[in-house]
Amino acid sequence: GGRLGYRLFGLLHGPAGALVVKDCLFHARTPMQWVRIALLTVAIGLYALFKGSLLPPGLLAMPFLDVAAVLLLVHFMTGEVSVAAFAAEANHIRLLVAAPVGILKVVLAKYATYGLPALLLGLLCLVFLDARSGTGAERMVISVLTGAGMLFGVTAALVGLGAAGALPDKETEGYVDQLMIEQTPASSGRAMLAYVAGSILMIADIAAIVIAYRLASGSQGFLPVIVVACLNPVLGLASLLCGARWLQSRLGAL
Repeated sequence: GGRLGYRLFGLLHGPAGALVVKDCLFHARTPMQWVRIALLTVAIGLYALFKGSLLPPGLLAMPFLDVAAVLLLVHFMTGEVSVAAFAAEANHIRLLVAAPVGILKVVLAKYATYGLPALLLGLLCLVFLDARSGTGAERMVISVLTGAGMLFGVTAALVGLGAAGALPDKETEGYVDQLMIEQTPASSGRAMLAYVAGSILMIADIAAIVIAYRLASGSQGFLPVIVVACLNPVLGLASLLCGARWLQSRLGAL
């Protein structure tokens, strides 16, 4: 397993690449990760199967309804893991901060293994839902781009702000301890606040979709969604930068 992982990520070099490989191998042998993926797949399947019969016709006509559903389900299924990206390192976070690599690279490496998989999984779900509903290519591209912007904003906010939940004084004795920290957003008060902040951004995204539906006045009705979808990547990048700055200022001197 380890050799295969290093072959697959052979193009990655240095401490940041080693961190990506370590986290990917850890997730690959964590049953809870596969359970979450399975639950998300089942939830998306049930939503696609029954939304036509359970939702009122007016709601079915809502633009970006599938984007809202995927955003909600992905956040619910994976958010608590994403926000624990740094807490899961426990006292090993000191080694990462002291490593001969930029702190921002460490944060980006954590996003690559905690946030990016959730984003890609959400986009796959969107493509599946659009293909199943017979959406045209143009609308599918708009849906995927909108979903990508919102998913990136929320996942990057969780990982970046979750850096404040790092536990540099907590010792772990192995795989089980790290797993227990990773699977709960309540590892610290700051981690819980980061999870709440990501949840608020997710709610704001869905609210923008609902407002656009309420306006329903041609291109003007899509304006809230466009604005929020463009704002999300900015907030996501800002969160990652804030996470790197927090780690540098709080843990750099340890």
